[in-house]
Amino acid sequence: ESGQVLSGVANIVTKAGTPILMAGLNYYGDVFLGPYNSGYNKLGWVLSGPLKFIGKGSTFFLQGNWFDSPEYEIKDSVSMWNFYRNELLKYKRPRRLPHSDERRYGGSGTVKWERGFGKEKKLILKLSGSYGKRVWHRYIHDFSWGDWLRDTPLYSHDSYRLNANLTYSASAKLKFYFTFGLFNTHYHVAGFNGKHYSEWKVIAERLP
Repeated sequence: ESGQVLSGVANIVTKAGTPILMAGLNYYGDVFLGPYNSGYNKLGWVLSGPLKFIGKGSTFFLQGNWFDSPEYEIKDSVSMWNFYRNELLKYKRPRRLPHSDERRYGGSGTVKWERGFGKEKKLILKLSGSYGKRVWHRYIHDFSWGDWLRDTPLYSHDSYRLNANLTYSASAKLKFYFTFGLFNTHYHVAGFNGKHYSEWKVIAERLP
């Protein structure tokens, strides 16, 4: 559990690397759907393989993703009026509300090192981490016209995780596990489209 909670428990298992080099890339979007598109783009990639130079059986795994829906963003009252006018002329009704844009990106990675001692004894060290961030506007009816339209609050949420796992197999029946983990998350709301962290301060600046 993460974000907007007073407490929670995180149990995350990161994918391990592969013994052979592998890579992948994928993209999702609806830019070719014409009037039926919603303006989103999503890109993902993955890279995995062995790390023979640090030891036999050592591997790495990396993955990342990016998501963007910028066409929902309305920056001023003129853009909003043109947006609604074009929507009404084409489709007889607006298809979306202003300020429902969203951007996300993140990734994770794992490095595994292992070394054997005889037939049964083995030492495995695994280092992993991840990071993700989301930035978006939220439609608020009170801020849907005039100067307030471009001063809609900017929301952001990010989190990161670091883990280290050490496993020692003394025999087929006896194993020792040592784990260290660090996790943090932030949720931030900044008034006036992120220009000011204190809304009272900027209101005072606007007063005569």
